[in-house]
Amino acid sequence: MRNRKLKLTARVCAEAQLNVADLTTVLNAVAMPGGDAPEWLRVPYGDVPYFDGKTWSMQRLNAAVAEKLVSLMQRAARLDKRLAAGQPLYVGHPDFYDSTDKHQINAWMQNQPPATGWIKEIRAGADALELRVEWTAEGESLVNSRTYKFFSPYFLCALVGKEKINGVEMEIYEPRLLKSAGLTNTPNWPMPPMVNAAITNGGVKEGSMNLLQRLIALIGDTGITTEDDAINAVSKIITAIRKLQQSIDARWEAEDAARRALPNAGDPLALIEGYIAQLETTAEAANASAAQVENLTAALNAARTSLATRCVHAAVARGAVLQEHAESRIADCVNAGDAFAARLCEIDALPKLMKTEPETDGIAQRANTVADRRAQIHELVNAAMPAFNNDYDRAFASVRKSRPDLFGEEPSK
Repeated sequence: MRNRKLKLTARVCAEAQLNVADLTTVLNAVAMPGGDAPEWLRVPYGDVPYFDGKTWSMQRLNAAVAEKLVSLMQRAARLDKRLAAGQPLYVGHPDFYDSTDKHQINAWMQNQPPATGWIKEIRAGADALELRVEWTAEGESLVNSRTYKFFSPYFLCALVGKEKINGVEMEIYEPRLLKSAGLTNTPNWPMPPMVNAAITNGGVKEGSMNLLQRLIALIGDTGITTEDDAINAVSKIITAIRKLQQSIDARWEAEDAARRALPNAGDPLALIEGYIAQLETTAEAANASAAQVENLTAALNAARTSLATRCVHAAVARGAVLQEHAESRIADCVNAGDAFAARLCEIDALPKLMKTEPETDGIAQRANTVADRRAQIHELVNAAMPAFNNDYDRAFASVRKSRPDLFGEEPSK
């Protein structure tokens, strides 16, 4: 049995040019996951080659890079509440566009697709970048129905250097910001399926199946009965995947060319740090403006208090306002807001309550008479205020009309 398994492996490698990495990709691709949409998604750590059609480069994600990415995104979220709301998870990558093309910008702003979920938390795990997703009803349905088995992260990366890998010099990029993610069946990162299920065949658990049984269960074709049938099926799958990958490479080559044409495309880290610095500067300017507004408001109130005091004291001196009402008149003017100038004009136009010019003849007697009349006026006005909802001016006008004798006036006929 052992020799037969070795022969099978050799034949698979010879006829389908299959290696371990290809087999892992195939098994993941044809697996039919089942169950509920997971709360946590994982982006495995590793060096992921990327070919733009001309040169190879390497995207590097490890625990240290993930911790730096998480720190940068947490810092940005503290400064920008839009980021704190979470990163969207779409179908595909519709948010990839040329930010220098106003037509593409307008098209994106006017036709933004709905999110299928929101990435609410990001953390650096032991062997993967872990993302907590709050799914929408539509997104949960797309995952649970197996319409999409994978998701693909949309990273903004920083060029950190070059290395020679397998004799080829490659540029090394590290992710610095997770802009969004997209549901897809052709991820740009080696991903496990979002929903996994135990592989069974007629109730037989995976651990007890031989290789042929496992391949038949994975491919899901009951017409496969021999090793040759399984090899032919896997070969067809690999050929189809390679053709699909060529199509994907051509599409991403065009998108990468557009990305490289963007400002700061060679150093997205500088773009991110510049954006964060701009947010910090804006916050500092807002704090300084608030302090300046507070100082100006205090100065304005002080100026209004000074003007109102002078105006009311002048009215008291000419007998148009009683001394005991001076403070309330000043406060009424200061608290009038935009009507401050109008209140000053009203006080300045108030008529005299009574004749207060001194005369030499009988000055003592007149002083007593004036004091008595003033006391009577004050008492009558206070008594009348409840009838006018405590409006002093209306109560005073009522007393003046009903008792003109206290003001040295003739009764109206």
